[in-house]
Amino acid sequence: MVRPLGEPGPRPAAPAQIRLAGVKGPEPERRRRFSTLTLRILAPNVLALGVLVGGIFYLDQYRDGLLDAKIAAMQSQAEVIAGALGESALTGPEDRRRLERGTSARIIRRLVVPTRTRARLYLPNGGMLADSRALVAAG
Repeated sequence: MVRPLGEPGPRPAAPAQIRLAGVKGPEPERRRRFSTLTLRILAPNVLALGVLVGGIFYLDQYRDGLLDAKIAAMQSQAEVIAGALGESALTGPEDRRRLERGTSARIIRRLVVPTRTRARLYLPNGGMLADSRALVAAG
């Protein structure tokens, strides 16, 4: 059967509508949530942010370790000063020992100057016997 020109005939089926029995056609293309350009931009920035946050946590732990080491060093220095004062600056009988002001000041000055720390020596009543800052400044 021949159609005359200009007369519309049956329309061919659209490619998506053609189905063969038992054969699956190609899956429709799924649209991505993010474009590849977006992923290329976000990936290095997220990685850099992760490195920054990890570095902050590492430095925080490192700082805590340094503070613990500083406290331990100051405690051992305090024990050395206390031992030196106990051996050389105490006078009097065993039951009524007293610290000599001049000797204790010289010991504190000599032990504190190399480490540039500040040491204060207090009496049992709360009065200050020696301050290394005043002793070092006085010479």
